Amino acid sequence: QFVVKTPKGKVNFQREHKLYILKPGEQKAAKSAAPKMNMLNTVEENKKGYSPREFERAKKARELLHTLGNPSIADLKAIIQVNGIRDNPITMKDINVAEKVFGPDVGSLKGKTTRSKPAPVVD
Repeated sequence: QFVVKTPKGKVNFQREHKLYILKPGEQKAAKSAAPKMNMLNTVEENKKGYSPREFERAKKARELLHTLGNPSIADLKAIIQVNGIRDNPITMKDINVAEKVFGPDVGSLKGKTTRSKPAPVVD
């Protein structure tokens, strides 16, 4: 057992399979002692470190990503490096800022392929 002392009380971690885990539903003391916090990053928080111009260029980089059909970030960077799009104002820095401000692209996370038809089951 591993105990963490907080200003609101003790939090008990149980050992299972060589790891210490916390099961909030099973421990009433841990439930009341655990601080209530939300660990989400918002775009507003992420863009604080960048100038308005950098943020606008990051938005244009994300628009380019969607216009090209959501290639991977590595593929988009490769296109930019080899100047694959003529007269493109987007730079590698813009792509990096977009990733830091907006996070990973939702379209890329959900996947780019459709489900193929499965083989029929024959008895």
